[in-house]
Formats: sequence, C-alpha cells, structure tokens
Amino acid sequence: MYKEKKAIKYSIKFDEDKKIIHYKHYGILYVYDVISAWDEIIKTNEYRYKGYNVISDYSDADFGFGIEGTKEIDDYLERIKHLTKGKKSAIIANKPQNIVIPLLYQKKSENELGFQIKAFTTHKAAQHFVSI
Repeated sequence: MYKEKKAIKYSIKFDEDKKIIHYKHYGILYVYDVISAWDEIIKTNEYRYKGYNVISDYSDADFGFGIEGTKEIDDYLERIKHLTKGKKSAIIANKPQNIVIPLLYQKKSENELGFQIKAFTTHKAAQHFVSI
C-alpha cells in the first residue's frame, strides 16, 4: 500500500509493506532540493518511529551542483545525524555525471555519521540494499 505526497520537483511515496520511503526527483537537482526533501522525510512518523529506510531516485534528474556544493549537504547531514544513525539510504543515479556525488558519500556517511548511503543504477538493487 502506498501513501503519496507530491511537491513541485519531487514526489515521496511510502511503501508500508517494505518499510521504504521512495523519494523521486525530477528536473534539475540543487542542494536546496536535497535538503528540502530530507527535511520532509525526517519529519515523517515512518522515518522517525517505524524504521523505514529511504530510496532517493535521481534517474530523471540532473545535478545542478558539483563537488563544491556538497559542503552544505555535509553540514546538514552532521546536524541530523542523530536521526540518520543506523539508517540506510540508497541513491539511484543512472547518468555518469550524477553518480560521482553519491559515491563520495558512501564511505564518509558510514564512517563519520553511522548512516549507510550507497549508490545504485537500478531500483531493484537499491531496494535490495535498504531491505536487508
């Protein structure tokens, strides 16, 4: 069963059977968009109290920022690490230029934040990761 919320540039769906929050972004993705979506996700009961993990799907998006834009995301993740500790987030990016930034977070997130982030090119692989 799905519950869905829609915003201008992204949608958030809740898969109650698999305990997964699916976040899908459309169009150009800016740092502000990432932080805004995560602000909405971490306020949900599903994320905070029901143990849901997250799939962030950027397969229909283009990153509108480069490595230099990740400092703001770093600061944000540091501020919310008490909420993300022990959680998993799979990132789907199927364009070579979009996979670089998620790959940067794989090691850093686990080592420094206790938050497992992994990049994938398919929804099936991402879903498997957040389900185990």
